[in-house]
Amino acid sequence: MHVKFSKFIPSFNELIHQFMNDLVLEVLYTNTLTCPECGAKQNSEMLALESSRIYECNTCNEIIQSNEGECCIHCQYGEVKCPSQQVKWN
Repeated sequence: MHVKFSKFIPSFNELIHQFMNDLVLEVLYTNTLTCPECGAKQNSEMLALESSRIYECNTCNEIIQSNEGECCIHCQYGEVKCPSQQVKWN
């Protein structure tokens, strides 16, 4: 008796199709920033096409800038990355 294993083992295309169906792309546009000076948290809206490089803390009024190597303040001080980085890493 000759058994075809292809009946039991999914093809590469079937695996890719299943993976793509399981992949969910949800971009978040709200973030919670943590001030590096006083530790206060504040909610912030993120724009899809604009990256914010500075923000002012509502508690201590410190002007916070993102470091040179960071994309923006959301990527550096936020709980989630900015929308463009979320898409890039998803």
